Amino acid sequence: MSWLSVGCKRNEKAKRNAAEAEQGEEYDRKVSSLPVTTETYVDGVKERLGIVTGQCALGMNIFRDFTAEIRDVVGGRSGAYQKAITEAKDIVIAEMQQEAYAMGADAVIAVDIDMLDITGGGGLFGGKGMIAMLATGTAVTFEEVETLGRDKPR
Repeated sequence: MSWLSVGCKRNEKAKRNAAEAEQGEEYDRKVSSLPVTTETYVDGVKERLGIVTGQCALGMNIFRDFTAEIRDVVGGRSGAYQKAITEAKDIVIAEMQQEAYAMGADAVIAVDIDMLDITGGGGLFGGKGMIAMLATGTAVTFEEVETLGRDKPR
């Protein structure tokens, strides 16, 4: 296969994805309704399409870092960090759903989410914190698509 044909196939896929993205809310609804589970064994799996991933690195701004350092001293939960973790989780799951949907999957199973807190240098306004999150899962199709509410014909 030549580089030209690879480039053409990528362009065709990009055009299809752009056309679906233009459908806006309907596309978003279909993608976000794609089931995601940590279960490794699910009845009715017809085909495993491959691994899908989602990645996110969120920078913690100076205000989040400052409030987290105060919580470190006085104790308690850091709402700012919890909000960032939830935001990162939502992003990586959405990315997996988009990738799986583009593959024609009915669901993503065996999902694993890993998080890393990256901090750098000194405290009290000197730190540069980030939250990095990675999610992986297996995109699958099922024997009976209708049970999942997926209206895509097979």
